[in-house]
Amino acid sequence: MTITKNNFSTGTLLHTATVNEAAKANSIFALFLMQIIIRHRNKDWGDCCEEDWKTNNEALEVGERILSVYNLPKDLQANQSDKKIWIITERDRSYSTILFPSEY
Repeated sequence: MTITKNNFSTGTLLHTATVNEAAKANSIFALFLMQIIIRHRNKDWGDCCEEDWKTNNEALEVGERILSVYNLPKDLQANQSDKKIWIITERDRSYSTILFPSEY
């Protein structure tokens, strides 16, 4: 897995109501969200498998949807039923959505 620092357009950033509530309730979670947004923009697809990492890199070239997966840090897992969070950038790059897998 190669991480490059040339970022791409994520369009408008959106998040679900559940993610919003978690960020409002916990400033550490809000900071984590900012960090993963930066990672996603910098083509660091997080904790997805090697095949999905490759698919995301190819999606940049052909204009397909991109899915990053990030494991929540252990200190944030106690407050969430989901232990991961996703960022999905649509194929036209008009928007990206931050959500828990259970919200898909």
